Amino acid sequence: MHYLDSILKRINTLIHLTIVKMLHRGQFSFKGISVVNNSSHFTINDQGHIIIGKNIGIRRNCEVSVSENGKINIEDNVFMNNGCMVVAHCQISVGDGTRLGPQVMIFDHDYNYKDRDAFKEGSHISAPVIIGKNCWIGAGTIILKGSQIGDNCVVGAGCVLKGNYADDSLIIQKRDELNKLITKQR
Repeated sequence: MHYLDSILKRINTLIHLTIVKMLHRGQFSFKGISVVNNSSHFTINDQGHIIIGKNIGIRRNCEVSVSENGKINIEDNVFMNNGCMVVAHCQISVGDGTRLGPQVMIFDHDYNYKDRDAFKEGSHISAPVIIGKNCWIGAGTIILKGSQIGDNCVVGAGCVLKGNYADDSLIIQKRDELNKLITKQR
């Protein structure tokens, strides 16, 4: 029964990805059989492109979205757990065999808050995000524009990353714990 369920999920994904490809001719491609939950979706705006490798696993409520001239390249054997969000206005690349824990967010852009007019217009500042091969990105991690994560890295849950991280790095952000009783002042 498990084998039949697995085959049906792959057929369902093949139909889903084929429909997305038909709707976004030339802007969406996939290389092979994968499993993508129906509650997850791909959004392509403007001149964006999404390329999906083979043997991808995408769980519930994930969003993969491109706008402007953005490009997202998800290589083979990548897994995205529940609630992940990958949004590109420039470029995001996720290497072969990388695993994303639940609620991982990856953005290659942010707002130009220093320029009031640009902020009102929704103008963005963008820089590529490159994630290497065989990485583990822990739950709730946020990866910001311009970040480069090398191959074989492990990122602890809840990290906020912006910068360059060498191959084989263990990235953990410790936070001081404040546990204090809140009392009313009279």
